[in-house]
Amino acid sequence: MNNLIGQKQFIIKASYKAAILLLICLLNSGCDKKNVVVLSAATLPGTYVGKYANGQVETFIINPDETYFQSLTSGGTILYTNQGRWQINGGSVIFNDVYLAMDVWNLNKGQPVKTGMFRAFWDPHVPSIVFSDDRHFWVDKQPGNPVKKP
Repeated sequence: MNNLIGQKQFIIKASYKAAILLLICLLNSGCDKKNVVVLSAATLPGTYVGKYANGQVETFIINPDETYFQSLTSGGTILYTNQGRWQINGGSVIFNDVYLAMDVWNLNKGQPVKTGMFRAFWDPHVPSIVFSDDRHFWVDKQPGNPVKKP
């Protein structure tokens, strides 16, 4: 009988610990929602940087006036600079006259290619601008204010 009481007490204590652990997990997951950045004309502007597997570094400076500046470097050498206009469409950022630094579909023999218009996706958790479905080609927002480039 004492053994049965001991088992019940053990189960009750384990249940309380599990309930407390579950409550802590639920509270922590709720906090993550506070870090979500909703895409808007007010939250998009800033400096974004992507560091790719081939060693290249891409920088986008998204300005509040719906213009952007883009550069790609490799080993400190500037491969190209570019500028154009952006707009928001739902959960996407539409870039006009943007270079795609990575030829993810191997359409341009691995070289950057300029497109007339490209729809990139917004990741609200980082935040970042994602240029490929598999998230291998993206730029993350950096702390600080946007800087207007010529």
